[in-house]
Amino acid sequence: MTRRRESLGGRAPLAVLPAAKERTRNGRLSTSTSAIRTAAFWPMAEVYWLAARRRGGRVDTLWAMAEADQTPVAIVTGAGSGIGRETALRLARAGYAVVLVGRRIGALEETLAMLPEGSQGHCISADIGDAGQATSIVVAAVERFGRLDAIVNNAALAPLKPIDEHTPELIEQVYATNAIGPACTIAAAWRVFTRQHSEGRSGPIGPCIVNVSTLGTMDPFSGFFAYAASKAAMNLMAKSCAAEGREIGVRAFAVAPGAVETEMLRAIF
Repeated sequence: MTRRRESLGGRAPLAVLPAAKERTRNGRLSTSTSAIRTAAFWPMAEVYWLAARRRGGRVDTLWAMAEADQTPVAIVTGAGSGIGRETALRLARAGYAVVLVGRRIGALEETLAMLPEGSQGHCISADIGDAGQATSIVVAAVERFGRLDAIVNNAALAPLKPIDEHTPELIEQVYATNAIGPACTIAAAWRVFTRQHSEGRSGPIGPCIVNVSTLGTMDPFSGFFAYAASKAAMNLMAKSCAAEGREIGVRAFAVAPGAVETEMLRAIF
């Protein structure tokens, strides 16, 4: 297993969305590139993987890429626990090299140690709420692995407070982590996706962007005033990416989990 770590400095997201097994409301995964996924109990990475198969992509095509020295590469933010960790592990099992991003380098290294034997992983300590660092993780991933095929924007900040206790500083912090940072990561990745497409290096199923949103964007829980609103931006980003990405083969999805049993959930409620 290839193990690397680096730090982009600064403060990282204070919370990560709960890890989850997800299922859509009707029990099936729609293949519409602009649809918002409402989750209940399916592993996040399976939602991603089934979405990736819309064009007939299969696991063995990814291993074929690996054998041709073109291992697909995925960035997963908030990879130190919960949904992020589970997603990273499943992507690694599917043949991806995974770039693990988060605040706590120790937690990221725990995830790295869990990767299947022979997997490639790289840890980056970064603050997604810092626009510069959110952009730099893409640069670091491409420098390390030479390409990029997927982003899972999972890291989040979810303070539970009454509306009148939302200070300007807190609102700004929530939006920076949950919306602005991921937007910067996507914008930086888009340039990579465009270049790979022009060079004929997009891979058998093309790039994919997965934004982890929340059921609160449709039914906000009391106390999630800024959190739910900032996550709604993730939904619209996914729709924009799906529409604009058609020409270069980019697929984009938003997944909206409900409450899931994790440390973060218990820290809030």
